[in-house]
Amino acid sequence: MGALFIHVSLVIGPYRKKFVNSNVKKVLECCIFAFLTSSCFYGVVAWRGNNCRPSEATIAENSEEEFKFTCNNGTYNPLATLIFNTEGGTIRQFFKYPGLI
Repeated sequence: MGALFIHVSLVIGPYRKKFVNSNVKKVLECCIFAFLTSSCFYGVVAWRGNNCRPSEATIAENSEEEFKFTCNNGTYNPLATLIFNTEGGTIRQFFKYPGLI
């Protein structure tokens, strides 16, 4: 998804220079691009919504970093955990569950 984001940014770059020339257009373009990007990330997680795995986190561990999304209690969605987590939380999940990669 990250490579696709960079590719799209490079492709629409010349159009930005040509057509986005006022402050209002810049703000509007930024809002539209942010909405589309977040919608794509949410759509990927929703498409793989039934990918539930049993949670290995105990109460003492930081189980807030595991996102259930559409899963039942005691399970979590690894893709939602990686996408909706913070940067630090995602790195901790990679070290906690090395099989996610």
